[in-house]
Amino acid sequence: MASTIKDLSSSAAALYDGGWRASDKDELTKEYALSSDDAEDLCAALRELEDAHYPIPPSNPYSLKGTERIAPTTQHFSQWGIS
Repeated sequence: MASTIKDLSSSAAALYDGGWRASDKDELTKEYALSSDDAEDLCAALRELEDAHYPIPPSNPYSLKGTERIAPTTQHFSQWGIS
C-alpha cells in the first residue's frame, strides 16, 4: 500500500528539523497516528536526510578523502590567539 502522506519529503524535513530521527519510528507512529506503511515511508525519508547530513565517516576521521573534516591543529587556534 502506498503512503498517504501528501508531501513525504517536506514532512520528513520538518520532522528532522524538529529533532525526529528514523529510529523514532514507534514514537512517530503513536504521536501522529501513522499507519505502518506511512511510518515506514517516513522513516525511510528521515534516514535519507540523516545520511545526507551525517554521512558515514571514513575509517580515518582525519582523512580528507570523501569528507571536509580536518584535524584541528595549533595553527587553527593560533588565529584566535590560542596556543
